[in-house]
Amino acid sequence: MNSEFQQIYTSYRTDQEVSDAMVKRCFEIVPEASKLFDSIQERITTHGKSLMILPAGIERACTIFEYDALYIKIGHDVDLGKFPSYLVHELGEADYLSSRFPETLDEEERGFAPRIIECFSHPHCRRVAAAWGLTELEGEFRSEREIEARLDQDYMKDYSPEWKRIMDIVWTICTFPELYDRRSEMNGYVAYSESIEELLSIICVNTIEITPQEVFPRMEMVVEKLTARGMPQIKVQYPF
Repeated sequence: MNSEFQQIYTSYRTDQEVSDAMVKRCFEIVPEASKLFDSIQERITTHGKSLMILPAGIERACTIFEYDALYIKIGHDVDLGKFPSYLVHELGEADYLSSRFPETLDEEERGFAPRIIECFSHPHCRRVAAAWGLTELEGEFRSEREIEARLDQDYMKDYSPEWKRIMDIVWTICTFPELYDRRSEMNGYVAYSESIEELLSIICVNTIEITPQEVFPRMEMVVEKLTARGMPQIKVQYPF
């Protein structure tokens, strides 16, 4: 996969040409997800934006809105076996953003703000996958090994200050729903259970059934609660 995506990247002159080639190749590999891509592309086009898939020098994959376009970026080193899962997951992220659900903005780019978005977007990805019959593909990266690694994580030791501990435990539960019923086993949950449960209750909404305008104040509340714990100030905004 590494050399194949790199070859696509070096074979074309513009991002649009690279994206067209990537889209073709991605849905040769994962044809089941092509209609979901088409649906997102149709929605984003109505807003005068474009949807692109590009190879990138990153770990795994990410989806971001920048320069008036929605980009799904696939890391060069994603192996072929896990690629379908990452692609379907990132299509879920693209569905979230193209639907104009809120995101966070840290103007100093300190790296933690995306975790708050993902507390809302990761459950959305699972719901979108289920709606399109892609649950099995999307869930592949949440292996038993990954789940056990989260249970073995020492959040008290590995994360500081406390707002980071709280945020990362909440993010982990939102990302790995298999851990919800085992959350008391997570090292750090008991110490911050009241704050964690409060945040989970705010985040626990079905984004398939409610509007971005209903999610926006909930994300603001999460930011406010974490800011009260010492998190630096960040903004909540619509992606476009």
